[in-house]
Amino acid sequence: MATAPYNFKFTIGDKHAIVDRQPVTVEEDKLCQKALNDCPVNAIEKVEI
Repeated sequence: MATAPYNFKFTIGDKHAIVDRQPVTVEEDKLCQKALNDCPVNAIEKVEI
């Protein structure tokens, strides 16, 4: 959340973070990739379409 605050938000009750908005800039993409790499429980998954 702190790494990419414009792309993730907490659900009601603050129990889970979800992708709220896909990255639209190169910087946002880098921050989302950093969040993926830094997640301590590997809860973020990147799916290529």
